[in-house]
Amino acid sequence: MKVIVIGAGRWGSNYIRELGRHCVLVVEPDYGRATEIAERFGVRVEPALPDDTAFDGAVIATPPSTHYALAQPLLQAGKYVLVEKPFTDSVAQAEELALFPRCMVGHQYLWHPSVRKLKYDIWLPYVHHIFTRRTNAGPVRAWGNALWDLAPHDISICYYLAGLKRPDSVRCVLGGRDAAILELDFGGWYSTSYVSWLGSPKVRTVEIVYNECDAERVIFDDVATVLETSPLTLMLRDFLTGTWPDEGRADVGLDIVRILNDANPIHKDT
Repeated sequence: MKVIVIGAGRWGSNYIRELGRHCVLVVEPDYGRATEIAERFGVRVEPALPDDTAFDGAVIATPPSTHYALAQPLLQAGKYVLVEKPFTDSVAQAEELALFPRCMVGHQYLWHPSVRKLKYDIWLPYVHHIFTRRTNAGPVRAWGNALWDLAPHDISICYYLAGLKRPDSVRCVLGGRDAAILELDFGGWYSTSYVSWLGSPKVRTVEIVYNECDAERVIFDDVATVLETSPLTLMLRDFLTGTWPDEGRADVGLDIVRILNDANPIHKDT
């Protein structure tokens, strides 16, 4: 598959690196960043999508407010499109993109071997709660808030462990733009997530606490985990085949946007 990458920021550059020879073009309007990417990866970079490029798919790694406008015409043209998280910042736009079977959502943690092992090892009927913590000493995004930037990772993990099931209820306390505490009730067990752009040094943990059984609590510490192959690489392998498991479907991205919207709507649409 020949793929273009739209957006060459910090995360977009990871896609360019992992795609390697499959990346035939990068679209990046910032001249300084474009020059750096062209020199670093030896790839063609343009400020806008030209008419003369033949490609099969696209990766969109731009701010979420731009995802719909970039993805919709490409999907309408029959391209395969991988949209970074959060899928969109609007439920209505996410609902429309989810109608396209060639649209994939980039919740990379659902390709993490440790998360997949949790999925098959977890004793779901005995789970009391799941506590996640995701903090860092920056970066602070110009768009949205820490909830929309960081929480999609942990929401997607809990949603995946629940069997791709939306929670019964959502509660959220915001600490300005920087921090949030999010509680999801999955009916029988709940998850609590703390996210912050500036909360502490880098922490990425998922703690599963059991109730009324002999199993010890399970802690997944992503920072302390060393992998031979990154989740991003595994996710892109599926994308490049044009087929992916259920957790990559666009309607999963839609459900995560619905949860975020219930917690803290950026737009007034439903």
